[in-house]
Amino acid sequence: MARIYLIPYSSKNYWRNLRTENFKYHRKNLETLIDKSSVSVKRELSKNIFDKAIELSANPTQINPYSLMLNEVVSDLNQRRFCEVTGLDISMQKESSKMLSISGLRYYQKNESSTFRKLVDRFLTDRWGKDKLTIQIQEIAHNIRNAKNNRIISTKRKYPVQQLNLINRLNLIETYANPIR
Repeated sequence: MARIYLIPYSSKNYWRNLRTENFKYHRKNLETLIDKSSVSVKRELSKNIFDKAIELSANPTQINPYSLMLNEVVSDLNQRRFCEVTGLDISMQKESSKMLSISGLRYYQKNESSTFRKLVDRFLTDRWGKDKLTIQIQEIAHNIRNAKNNRIISTKRKYPVQQLNLINRLNLIETYANPIR
């Protein structure tokens, strides 16, 4: 690979003016040029991301990324139950509940109006904004249930089983690094 390509490859006009059949050839040449260079930005970035992911997986935190209440500190985590979607406390609901339901929404509406307002903003669509409060609460609960399923479906669509992703690779590496004895 010659250095004559360095200047043309750094110009966006060069890439715009290429025909389709030439584009693939020159893109492959650029990738090999990047891989062979002594300071590969792609390689360094990949290594840094991988190292950071290993570091973060080694020290898991107790922060729920889906929580609406970011500043709340919960002292008794063992006795409380939390919604899988919102991260809110659902201890006031049935023992079998996994997500915020109508009874939990009524509790938040009566006792914590600011939290209920955040739930309305996040989960109630404009279509139901003018209906009665009971219908709005039913729709919020429905959208919370859908949020979990939509996330699962979206993940399956984005990352098919045969496609490798970083999380799967980290789990494999951790399994081999720390085998069960």
